[in-house]
Amino acid sequence: MENQHQATVSRGESQLSGLLASLHRGVYDAGLAVERFRSRCTVRSVELDGKSWSFLERPGDGPTVILVHGFTASKDIWLKFLQSFPRNVRVIAPDLMGHGDNVPDLDCPYGAWEFVEALHRVLSELGCDDFHLVGHSLGGLLAAGYAVKHPRELRSLFLVSPAGIQTGELSAFYQVIEDGGENPFFCRNRAEYDDVLELIFHTTPPIAGIAHSILCRDWIDRRPLYEKIWNELNATDEDVAEMLEGVQAKTHVVWGEHDRILHPSCMEVFTERIPDAQGKWLACGHCPPIECPTDLVRLHLELLFNEPRT
Repeated sequence: MENQHQATVSRGESQLSGLLASLHRGVYDAGLAVERFRSRCTVRSVELDGKSWSFLERPGDGPTVILVHGFTASKDIWLKFLQSFPRNVRVIAPDLMGHGDNVPDLDCPYGAWEFVEALHRVLSELGCDDFHLVGHSLGGLLAAGYAVKHPRELRSLFLVSPAGIQTGELSAFYQVIEDGGENPFFCRNRAEYDDVLELIFHTTPPIAGIAHSILCRDWIDRRPLYEKIWNELNATDEDVAEMLEGVQAKTHVVWGEHDRILHPSCMEVFTERIPDAQGKWLACGHCPPIECPTDLVRLHLELLFNEPRT
C-alpha cells in the first residue's frame, strides 16, 4: 500500500510539474507576442522541401532589410532593434536552420555555405532579390558569404560583431577553450547558462524569471544540435579573410568595445579586407541588438540613407 501511495504522489507531482511548465510557456509566449506586436511584426513561415521555415515580417513601402541572427539565437533577437526602426522599411528576419521555430534536425548539414544557400532559397521563395542585408555574429559571417555568392541582390551590408576571424588576441570565450575548458555555449544547467550570458553581455539585460527559465531550458535541450552545428562550422579550413575580399557591397562593420565572445581586434580584419567598408564602435558587449538597439539602429540608418543620424 505504501509503494502504491508513493507512486500516486509521484504521478501527482509529475502532473503538477507538467502543468506549471505549460503555464510558464504560455506566459512566456504571451509576453513574446506583445514584443512582436510592439515591433509591428508578424510570424510567418514558408515551406521548402517539406520543411517549414519561420520568419518575422513587417510590411513597408520603403527599402527591404533582411536581418540574420547568430548562433544559438533566433529571429526574435531583433525585436528591440525593430521598435526603433523606421515604419516604412520592409523587414524580414528569418530563423536560421536548426534555430528558433525551425525544426532542430540533427541529420542536416550545417556548414557555413549550407546556411548561406538555405537562406538564399528562403529569400528567393519570398521574392527578395533587392535588399539591405544585416547579420549578427554567425549571421554576420553568413551575410558576408551571401554578399560574395549573390552580390547582385545586395544594396548594402551591415555586419554586427561578425564571426569567422581569429587574431592573435583571444577573447574571454576563446580563452576558456584555449585553456582546455569546454565550449561555454554547450550549457548543461542554469549556472552554465548564466555564465555564458555573462560572456555575451557587457551589461546583462534584466530577464524575467519565467523567461529566464524558458530560454535556459530551450538552450540546454538543443545542446546536442549546437555541438553539431559548431563542429561542422569549424570543420572547414577556408580562409575567411580572403573570402571577404570578394564582398562588393558597401559595408559597415559594427563591434562592441567590450565584446568577450569575439575579440574587438577582429574588426580590423573585416574593415581592411572588405574593399568598401567602414568600422563603427558601440559601448557594449557581443550583442548590440539587445544591449544597445537604439544606437545600433542609428548606425544602420547612416548606411541605409547615406547620412549621419543623431
